[in-house]
Amino acid sequence: MFNFIRYYQLYENGRYRGQFPFSCRYLDAKDLADIIAHDKQEWDAIKKYQVLFIDDVGTEPAVIMDYGNPIEPFVELIMNRYNQDLGLVFTTNLTSAMYEQRYGLRIRDRMRECCEIVTCCGESVRHQ
Repeated sequence: MFNFIRYYQLYENGRYRGQFPFSCRYLDAKDLADIIAHDKQEWDAIKKYQVLFIDDVGTEPAVIMDYGNPIEPFVELIMNRYNQDLGLVFTTNLTSAMYEQRYGLRIRDRMRECCEIVTCCGESVRHQ
């Protein structure tokens, strides 16, 4: 989806557009946690993208420590996106029950309010 949107942003009606109608960025969930923990400047930049694509949510550490203060990377991201009314597309292998257990009822409710869940069924291609 990210590649499709990036392509669409660059080309419209077969012509090179040259500028994006909105800003977007793709990140792996583990990379997001690392950025939140170690690169405040990059985290501030990420928070400004109009649409974020986060892959493999649930593989990031649930809690990281920042100078002795616990931070929940995905919770930080969700609350930022929710409060700023910015777009978020993410993938996960977590079930709804696992998602609620990991991130809590409050975050699950935020996600139900502002997300459309698309379930992809089928055999895993990882083991082939």
